[in-house]
Amino acid sequence: MNIATAAVLGFVIASQGWTLVAQAQQNDRHVRFGAWLPGNVIESHGDWGVRCEGGDPDSEQGQCEMIQNVSPIGSSAVLLHAAVGWPRESSGESPDPLAVLVVPLGVHLPSGLHIASLNGDAWTEEYQICTEQGCQVELEIDDRFLSIVAEYEELRVVVRGADLAEVGIPLSLDGFEAALDLLQP
Repeated sequence: MNIATAAVLGFVIASQGWTLVAQAQQNDRHVRFGAWLPGNVIESHGDWGVRCEGGDPDSEQGQCEMIQNVSPIGSSAVLLHAAVGWPRESSGESPDPLAVLVVPLGVHLPSGLHIASLNGDAWTEEYQICTEQGCQVELEIDDRFLSIVAEYEELRVVVRGADLAEVGIPLSLDGFEAALDLLQP
């Protein structure tokens, strides 16, 4: 990603009537990462938190996921919510984990959500659904994705606003592998 693209990131959410601006530069980050759900996060690994419903990661009864929210510093608004976990399966097979990425309403749906690493690996995912919480993309965490996680500290999630302007949102990978290992069935 070039410096001009990384210098200023802006996102206008027309349907909500407010503007969020996140500036991310290599040495001067103006976004914060973390899982801010008091009482639900049972363990933190880097910028990822682990939360469980109905138990803990060692429990057969609980469903756990790792989460990260990205917000501009000084704001409680979330630009990106990421959750990763294993789906409850009925076939007895152990599927790959899934990531669910949620961005605010007001994105250009036909453009999809673009994910890029610093080495140029990039792909686009289609939005599956939009709700009051935002527009959601699901992606399988496969071996290719895990190799990217092992090599880089951050991914860039790029969305297009209603005006078709691209907005890059950093997704920290600090603690990703440790949190995923904790959840592995």
